[in-house]
Amino acid sequence: MIHILLVDDEASFLYAVRDSMAHNEDFIFDLTLSAGEALEKLNHSRYDVIVSDYSMPDMNGIELLSNIRRTSSIPFILFTGKGNEHVIIEAINQGADFYLKKGDDPDILFAKLTHMIRQAAEKKSAEEQILEKDKKYRDLFVNSSIPMMFYNPDRLLIDINPAALSLFGLPSAAEVKGFPLFEKFTISDENIADLNAGKSVRYSKNINIDDIVPANSHNGTRDGLIYADISIIPHLNNDGTLSEYYVQIIDLTAQHRAEKALRQTSEQLSLAIEGSQIGIWDWNIQTGETIFNERWAEIIGYTLDEL
Repeated sequence: MIHILLVDDEASFLYAVRDSMAHNEDFIFDLTLSAGEALEKLNHSRYDVIVSDYSMPDMNGIELLSNIRRTSSIPFILFTGKGNEHVIIEAINQGADFYLKKGDDPDILFAKLTHMIRQAAEKKSAEEQILEKDKKYRDLFVNSSIPMMFYNPDRLLIDINPAALSLFGLPSAAEVKGFPLFEKFTISDENIADLNAGKSVRYSKNINIDDIVPANSHNGTRDGLIYADISIIPHLNNDGTLSEYYVQIIDLTAQHRAEKALRQTSEQLSLAIEGSQIGIWDWNIQTGETIFNERWAEIIGYTLDEL
């Protein structure tokens, strides 16, 4: 349904508009005889479109529009008299979406008004959906535990979420906005070529936080190396031009250190076993695979090749 606030100091015109457009079953009209009453209604009710006359006592249509535009972008259609070009120009400057001239053939006038109302309502609905999506993405960006950053087409930082601020030890986004996307030795020439071609890149490596956020340019509290999984995704406009870069950094430092320590322990254990001349035989119960070393083969009187 499309809720329409119709404003005119002539009751006969209000009824004429409502009755002439009654065949539009999805139109719901609320009628009011003054701009002041219209503002009161807007404080308590939700509308999709406002249709107002220009010439009214106390407050004209453009003054009503000006009041509304202080707080709302609701679609506004203005009725004017013939020969009021200056009114039309002022209405457009104040943010009117459409205008119509009273005095035209009623059938044509109301047909135009029907089209304008539907067009304005569709525009409002589309804008609300975009705002709702933007809010959801913003909430996800702000509340995510994954460090995220956005860079403009020139690869300068335009936004950074709290998780990334925490990773880099930064107090606020203002400290680093405008910084470039990494130093060249943090991202390979091959990855740069892929980004220039509009491709996403992902890689893992040791990086210095100062390569991402130069230490001498901020008041950060953290420094040193981290091992990170880095994803850089170019976002494209509908026409194929670059809109922005989305960057996600997952700190794998603790996991990487644990894996490195495990490898070192395994290597040390292997050296210790080799040095002690202990025979080793291992049977994996799940797979049935057996593993043994050369010393075990010697103990049971065989060579490795024979086993």
